[in-house]
Amino acid sequence: VLFSLVFAPVGCILRFQLSVRMNRLIAAFPLGTFTANVLGTAVLGIAYDLQHSSAASSVVGCQVLQGIEDGFCGALTTVSTWVLELDTLRLRHAYVYGGCSILVALGCITVIMGPLRWTEGFTPPVCRT
Repeated sequence: VLFSLVFAPVGCILRFQLSVRMNRLIAAFPLGTFTANVLGTAVLGIAYDLQHSSAASSVVGCQVLQGIEDGFCGALTTVSTWVLELDTLRLRHAYVYGGCSILVALGCITVIMGPLRWTEGFTPPVCRT
């Protein structure tokens, strides 16, 4: 829980900054929220892979990765804002934005997590309770 509390503000501030700086660039595609969600998905996949690889052996390192997953990625990604933006966009733009969000995030997570799962497999993390 401690590491989640440490990393959550960083994810929250990053998401806010991405939205403020990038959402206005393309009116029909909220680029800041898209970037935050894809980045959060990628970081989540990387942290999960590191936590569940056979090389992970430190309990504290495992807990830090869990804090990144729960705190940083949990505060960075946003379903509620994504759904609100889908609702406020024109129908065609909403389909493009929603489809791109899902396909790009799914592609990232497949590229990041797939090789470890398919070759070595996931091992239980050392910080498992």
